[in-house]
Amino acid sequence: MRDLGQNVSRVLARVKGGESLVVTEHGRPIARLVPYTTGTSLDEMIASGEVTPPSGDLQEFLARHKPVESEILGSEVLQEMRDEERW
Repeated sequence: MRDLGQNVSRVLARVKGGESLVVTEHGRPIARLVPYTTGTSLDEMIASGEVTPPSGDLQEFLARHKPVESEILGSEVLQEMRDEERW
């Protein structure tokens, strides 16, 4: 925190240059400074490695994973799940 407060311009220049920095207080991480991007949240998650972009073809996936026949509607299942969350 002290370095950040005393060197704001220098720290922001590093972030602007593409560096991600962790701000600590008494040795404990409290924040992360990362370069601003105009990408979507998904783009940001892919860039950070949190998610993996899809591979393969959608039609191939659908051919291998046939829908399950059921008398219960998806909307009914969703409503039941929402009702359970409230209690």
